[in-house]
Amino acid sequence: MPKNAWRQEIAPNVPVILDGVSYVIDTVSEAWVTLRDTVGCVTSMPIRRLARLIARDDAPPPLSDKLKSLEQRASPKQAAKVAERKAIVRWFETGLRPEQANGDRPDPWHDPTRVTGRVARINAIAEVLAKRRGTHVESTKKLVRTILEKATNGDAGLYDPRMLTDDLGTLPQRIEPSVRRFLTDAAFQSTVTDQAMFEAYCGWARREIDEIVPTQRTFERALTMVYARYPHLRRNAKSRASAAEGPKVSLQRRQPERIGELWLIDATPANVMIRDPYADVSKRREVRVDHTKIMEACSRYIVGRSIAEEVNGYAAGLAIADAFHRMTDEHDAVVFEGRTFPRPFVGLPRVISRWPIPPRRLLTDNGREFLNKYGMFTLHRLGIDVEPARVKDGRGKGRLERHFGSQKTGYEQQQRNYIGSAVSERGRDSTKELVLTWRELVDRDQQWTDLHNVEEHEGLYADTHRQLSPTERWIELAEEHGITEMPAWRNEWIRFLPNMVLRLTQYGVTRRKLVYNAPIIRFLIEVDGAAPSGKVRIFWNPADLRQVYCFDPEGNAYVVPWVHRTEDTVAFGDFDLDWANARLEGGTYSKKQAQALRIDMITQWQAEDKILLANLHGKRNAEEILVSQLTAIQRGDLGTIVGAEQFLGAEFVDDVLAAGEELVLDDAGLDLLPNVDAVDVDLFDRFG
Repeated sequence: MPKNAWRQEIAPNVPVILDGVSYVIDTVSEAWVTLRDTVGCVTSMPIRRLARLIARDDAPPPLSDKLKSLEQRASPKQAAKVAERKAIVRWFETGLRPEQANGDRPDPWHDPTRVTGRVARINAIAEVLAKRRGTHVESTKKLVRTILEKATNGDAGLYDPRMLTDDLGTLPQRIEPSVRRFLTDAAFQSTVTDQAMFEAYCGWARREIDEIVPTQRTFERALTMVYARYPHLRRNAKSRASAAEGPKVSLQRRQPERIGELWLIDATPANVMIRDPYADVSKRREVRVDHTKIMEACSRYIVGRSIAEEVNGYAAGLAIADAFHRMTDEHDAVVFEGRTFPRPFVGLPRVISRWPIPPRRLLTDNGREFLNKYGMFTLHRLGIDVEPARVKDGRGKGRLERHFGSQKTGYEQQQRNYIGSAVSERGRDSTKELVLTWRELVDRDQQWTDLHNVEEHEGLYADTHRQLSPTERWIELAEEHGITEMPAWRNEWIRFLPNMVLRLTQYGVTRRKLVYNAPIIRFLIEVDGAAPSGKVRIFWNPADLRQVYCFDPEGNAYVVPWVHRTEDTVAFGDFDLDWANARLEGGTYSKKQAQALRIDMITQWQAEDKILLANLHGKRNAEEILVSQLTAIQRGDLGTIVGAEQFLGAEFVDDVLAAGEELVLDDAGLDLLPNVDAVDVDLFDRFG
């Protein structure tokens, strides 16, 4: 066989040598081939040109670049085997037996010039070798054919194939860092099997510099090692991708030392399925609510919470309102361990109203339910600094996240309709018979939260090396650093309602095409300094849009009713307006006509059972969840709201001013004072 008759296949991962440079065939298309050298540089050429280059007479055999390394690494036994194989190849090509010298005459039945047939020469060589080795002739023929097949790749092909690849014994350990980097850098969009992961890794390794493409068995062994040392990489794709995209770990641990220094707020879906109490029995509606909770970071005390079908700015605001309301909420005092506490709830004391300390800073994530105009306005009004958490890094709120984990294992798993946080945790009959409504869920969550606040906390033991509860830690730090006297609420609950700034007009203010007007609106327009920008901030209850609320510059609250409100107008909310707008879609009505039609439709729906069921379709349940929590907060408020019918009215004031008389009102602005001389200021001096 001539020296240039090397057999070589043009296929991916096949090595070739061109002009003394080693390449590996990367891809093969219909007419082009892509080559990649040892440093990762890619070269393309026509496939016919590559075939001519590797078929030239002076073309080196394949794997010739590895021959020197193979000779150095081969053991004496392996070198003897290679020498024997080379002698058999020489025997086939020249007819000279292994013991003959190069100048000797070959045997007639082995001489290639006389016996030109390939099979005949192989049979003749096999008969001699079989006698010398004491083996069967057929197995010896197979051995000779195998050696000649390997010789088509040059002398390097005569070595053990395992020497042409990396050591299988140490390869899993060698590629372990590469597998770990692959799992981190090339995080999958979905969880995949080991087979798909192996194929993806091979494609990734072929495009990386100096990366080895192993067999699937070797890859699986390396993957097992990586999972054993880095368990977090074995999680599902969503968790793994979040960990890969998260920022680097901060080396400085944050440790608040005072009560109120840092509050944490976050929301999590409930792991208990509840039923809608207003849904038809034949059309049972399952509801999964969201918990929003606020934790005081230093003591791990849960200071506020709220529950809603969907987390939004209003639900977050109710949690903040609950926290501040507890600072002003007065209960009947009880004596507990020789000290006075507010009225206990199922035997557990609430101490936050006894030692109130408002927060300085609130750490929140970057969700729109927290970072919105409503939330920013509420926090700014309360004097709380806002600190957004690091993106895709839950360690800043780790204490609250751990509380949610305890809530799942210690409270929610004991409920009848526990469904877990994933489908794999859900039982067969977990939602077959739903028994809980949001009312029971709120009460049970309150009981468990109160128990959490008085139970020994392991996190506090790690900080103080003492067995303390969040309540006891709160009291200790409050007595050490002092408390803040919180005045009783006067219409403060209104300021936690959804709100927006609207322009004042002579017709009132307009929201969602509903016009609201009252005498206070005219005063805000006409009195200098009352509303310098010509705008006013209004507040509304999403479940009752028959009126909105506003404040004058002195902080007095006023009711601004809907202009079409009557004594028979039933309560309607934003959801009812959505239904009305859907019914009116496609028609052309003036604003005044549309407003009249809306209230007619709403009144009709309240009377008709079918429309009532359509109205309630889950929204009444969602609204009542929020309204009940707002009512609890409103119950502790001592403020009074000036109604539109109680206001003296613009006409009366105009008549008094026209007569040149001095108009003097009481502090609430409702009645004339009998003794005018005893008053130093009039109605308009406070706006000066």
